[in-house]
Amino acid sequence: MGDISEPIESAAWETALVRSVLFTQAGNRRRSLPYLALRALDLPSGRAAFKRLRAYVLESIPDEVDADASRLLQSINWRLHGIAAVTLLVSGRQTDELLHRLWYRLRSGSAVAPALCAAASMVDRNFAVRAHALLADRECFYRTTVALDALLALSGSDIPYSHEARENLLVAKAEDHRLHRSSGLEAQHWREDAARCLAAA
Repeated sequence: MGDISEPIESAAWETALVRSVLFTQAGNRRRSLPYLALRALDLPSGRAAFKRLRAYVLESIPDEVDADASRLLQSINWRLHGIAAVTLLVSGRQTDELLHRLWYRLRSGSAVAPALCAAASMVDRNFAVRAHALLADRECFYRTTVALDALLALSGSDIPYSHEARENLLVAKAEDHRLHRSSGLEAQHWREDAARCLAAA
């Protein structure tokens, strides 16, 4: 999923965006950290973490939020990717820089790839086109490939799968099954839960 770059990782952890969900206004570290909660938005802890992050994003300067989210996506740490996924949803921003970082991260891989794929399907107007391009890429992370396929099934896209995409999908699904993953269902469920969180805000 990439080599560790200390400057990039340090910059990501020091963003105001991350600090907003890790620390209280008084500067105390929160007892309940949001990493796992943001993977399960159907649970009360997930909804609470979503609400807290949304409040921070909406009260912040958009360009600063974009810069922070971009730094999180450059990191190889999945914990930061989960924060980025929710940030993209609640900000609603579609800058070229953010979308580039998002799709690069999807190709490279993340433990929360299904959530990132779901977020992409909700914020990127060109999701179907970009998803098909990535499906045809043999170097794409297997969980991303499986998740994109499941989300395309929900989108109603009529773009046909290329021969390369079909072959890659077979390999990715086999790997997903071998490792006891359910990346497609995880992406679909995260998308549904995220939509409910947004509607309830």
